[in-house]
Amino acid sequence: DLKIVPFQEPMPQRMICIAWRKNKVRQDECLELAKIIRGLDQAVLAA
Repeated sequence: DLKIVPFQEPMPQRMICIAWRKNKVRQDECLELAKIIRGLDQAVLAA
């Protein structure tokens, strides 16, 4: 079973940055990861 337990105040926060080198070797992977993260349910991210 999976249980989501909210943090007490003050809730921890994280800012995620995705960056890649100019040679663009992993650009496609970084863009796909960014799309997946943006698509996450906001309720899950807030939990």
